[in-house]
Amino acid sequence: MRVVIAAIFGLVLAGCDTGSKAAMALISKRNVVVLASRGVDLSDKSVDLRPPKPMEITGSLSSICFVLKDGVAMQDANALERTFAESLGKARISTTLVLSNGDRVALARPSVSWSEEGTVLKSGELAACAAPPCGVTLPVGAAISKVEASSEPAFSVKGIYWKSERDPSEPRLPAVTSKNAQVASNNGCPAAR
Repeated sequence: MRVVIAAIFGLVLAGCDTGSKAAMALISKRNVVVLASRGVDLSDKSVDLRPPKPMEITGSLSSICFVLKDGVAMQDANALERTFAESLGKARISTTLVLSNGDRVALARPSVSWSEEGTVLKSGELAACAAPPCGVTLPVGAAISKVEASSEPAFSVKGIYWKSERDPSEPRLPAVTSKNAQVASNNGCPAAR
């Protein structure tokens, strides 16, 4: 571990953005797979997206992202939500993950995602990212062999990618408070009352 930390420190000091990003991805176990690097037309008939090899679930922050546009400037949350709503229009995108063991997981409706450095497009990338619904946790270490996506009405996206990483707020190891203690994530859902 000391060697990895020293390598990251050296890359950051040297100003090597690409190397430091790769090193951070290694530490955070971030997994990004581009499923479509150009336009995809979605309709009510499901499109099957198959990665060249199964995509690993590396953490609780996992989603399929549909790229809507690029060149979107950084803005406050309300303005970004309005830009997202205008870009998505009336499209209702549905997504299902098919795990390598055959299990199927329907994802929630996509929500807004913005990235200064795009995954598919150059910069200011606006995407609609679908994650598991509240109360559903993807099994870390499992693999996804196929993604099924559709939209009503028909809708075109500029690319599609998968991302999965560990939530930095979650402990790396389970807390050792008692023999029967369990560590659970709320997956970004509101706390139960």
